[in-house]
Amino acid sequence: MQAIILAGGEGKGIRPLTNTIPKPMLPIMNKPLLCHTIELLKKHQIHDIIITLCYKGDDIRAYFGDGSRFGVNIKYFIENEPLGTAGCIKSAESLINDSFFVISGDVITDIDLSQALSFHKQNRADATILLTTSENPTEYTSVLTSEDNRVMQVCENPDWDEVCTDMVNTGIYIIEPKILSLIPPFCPYDLSKDLMM
Repeated sequence: MQAIILAGGEGKGIRPLTNTIPKPMLPIMNKPLLCHTIELLKKHQIHDIIITLCYKGDDIRAYFGDGSRFGVNIKYFIENEPLGTAGCIKSAESLINDSFFVISGDVITDIDLSQALSFHKQNRADATILLTTSENPTEYTSVLTSEDNRVMQVCENPDWDEVCTDMVNTGIYIIEPKILSLIPPFCPYDLSKDLMM
């Protein structure tokens, strides 16, 4: 099992904090946000990690290196220009050799990745979106599922009159490598807006 951590964003929404430091390196509880993500993966026995970089990627690479001091193995993929959440994964395809989690490098969560992986395998899914509930789904990507947990509809930032569920995308996915063939190469492409819709 591998994990791809998306850490290439510019963090425009929280400037000026990210003028000099990439968002995944912002300190939370005396360590970078990205440390919390790596610790979560390690807790669930995921040690083979690919980090996608763009904005101030050298800062992240210098801090984490090959991951050995954190008990993981880290490889990097550098985006010369933003390719979106799916586009950057497609570009890093040569580094992918197994089923993989996709998770953002700027979130803190205690979600049970092992339970999610078990669900993914039991359902023999090609892709799984991890969901949670929200009192205000208009701020997120809402995901309507069928009774057997298949995705029926994805709606990004719906207006209140479009809301049909309180289930929203956490931005964490489990993906089988064969899904990569559905992503066009060398162009911006988004997991939620383009691939899952």
